[in-house]
Amino acid sequence: MHQNNFINPKIKDHYNRYCAISRKVIREAKKLQCNSPITFSVNKIEGAWSVIKQESDKIQVFDNISSLSWESGKLNEAEEIAYTFNKLVFQ
Repeated sequence: MHQNNFINPKIKDHYNRYCAISRKVIREAKKLQCNSPITFSVNKIEGAWSVIKQESDKIQVFDNISSLSWESGKLNEAEEIAYTFNKLVFQ
């Protein structure tokens, strides 16, 4: 919420308390979610690595763009895609 939207200080205090409580609840839920496989695992190290793998797989980096649909058609070459992108962004 933007600072200028707070006309009443009571609303601002309520909002700040709500945000703080919400952050704590989300943090604790995440801890419980991550600790559960480790706690119930026979091999604790393996359980920890499964959590690490699961969490790191959520962030996927895609470096390779094979094609791009554009007004003039479909661009398949990396150089054409880069040229079109640069022309659009840095005009």
